[in-house]
Amino acid sequence: SDVVMLLVSSCGGMDEAREAQHLLVYAECLRKALGERGVGSRYPSDGEVKDMYELCLVDYVRFMAGWGFWGNEEYAKRRATEVLRGLDQGKRISQE
Repeated sequence: SDVVMLLVSSCGGMDEAREAQHLLVYAECLRKALGERGVGSRYPSDGEVKDMYELCLVDYVRFMAGWGFWGNEEYAKRRATEVLRGLDQGKRISQE
């Protein structure tokens, strides 16, 4: 969630292309740091890092909706909406 907060609140002009670039660099640095520290035997793929980022982004937008938006508000709202739509293929999720 710290990566989401950084990109949403501190990186000007955020868009999907910049998001992808930042996440690739982050994933590479994360794998390198985990390897250097001998943490685990399997490290997250680029896709897994993106999945984690997207779920954190949705949660961060939920938080900002209650607290107040700042930073890259339009980017954050748009991406959160895309992620939520992707979870259910654009169909309403039934209640359990």
